[in-house]
Amino acid sequence: MASKSGRRPTPPLAQLFASATLPRLLAALFLHDRINVTQLVQNVGVSRAVVSRELARLDELGLLESKREGNIRWVSIIEHSEVAAALRTLALASYGPPAVVAGEFASIAGVERCFIYGSWASRNAGVRGALPRDVDVLLIGNPDRDKVFQAEARAESRLGREVNTRTLSEREWTSDADPFFAALKERPLFEVKPDDNRK
Repeated sequence: MASKSGRRPTPPLAQLFASATLPRLLAALFLHDRINVTQLVQNVGVSRAVVSRELARLDELGLLESKREGNIRWVSIIEHSEVAAALRTLALASYGPPAVVAGEFASIAGVERCFIYGSWASRNAGVRGALPRDVDVLLIGNPDRDKVFQAEARAESRLGREVNTRTLSEREWTSDADPFFAALKERPLFEVKPDDNRK
């Protein structure tokens, strides 16, 4: 039914996709069993007021569970619904890789810099093409390979897609002697910072 202005009201679920912030917030929520509002503000990179507004939208839709412990408000997604399952898939496909890579790879000892490259980085930079089927991670430094392999397995489990890692020394990264590495620098790269809120 149209409103008095003649416009049809936007369905509540459709309103979620009008927000640039909410998909990132949903990804952070789905990647944690529970997370407090301060951590969400840091994860999403917006003001507390914006986070609170978006959480209120999810609460109105019956998708949010909230609990206070003293002055701390903990929130989580109520996942036993088809809507939550669909939102999980969309949010993690779009915004899950940076959060997961930050938590699993960027904090490994010996990693100086961490990037996502390949199709995901290209789509994120606005380059048109097919949806990414995997996530390519570039580590600069000298991390322990066993720890990298373990992080790769955890990241694949969390994202539900293949994760491929490549490690370069700082010397290899700064040198343009290898044509592949030189070309890689000319393509979209998404730098990932360590996740200080990792559990």
